Amino acid sequence: MLIDEARTPHIISAPDTEPTKKYYEYAKLVEKLDSVKDFVVDEKLHTAHLTEEGILKVEKLLGVDNLYEKDFATVHHIEAALKAKTLFSLIKNM
Repeated sequence: MLIDEARTPHIISAPDTEPTKKYYEYAKLVEKLDSVKDFVVDEKLHTAHLTEEGILKVEKLLGVDNLYEKDFATVHHIEAALKAKTLFSLIKNM
C-alpha cells in the first residue's frame, strides 16, 4: 500500500488471475523516465502524466507505435506506476 501526505491510500492490486509481474515491469519502466522531460507532476491536483517526449519514450521502451491504441489497461498501469513513483511513499509493516 502506498500513501500520500494527506494519508490517501493508493492500493495497487489485481485479481488473482492477473500476474503481478506486470506491476513490477511498469514500475521499472517509469524508473527509466526523466523527471524533467518525460512527465509532469501536479502535487496540488495529485496527478502525474506523461509529456509528449515521455509518451514517445514509453512507446519505444514497449516497442509499440501508439501507446494509446495498444490497450487501456497498459495506459492505466503506466499512469498508476507513475503516480505511485511521484506522489506516494511506501508504508512498510502496516
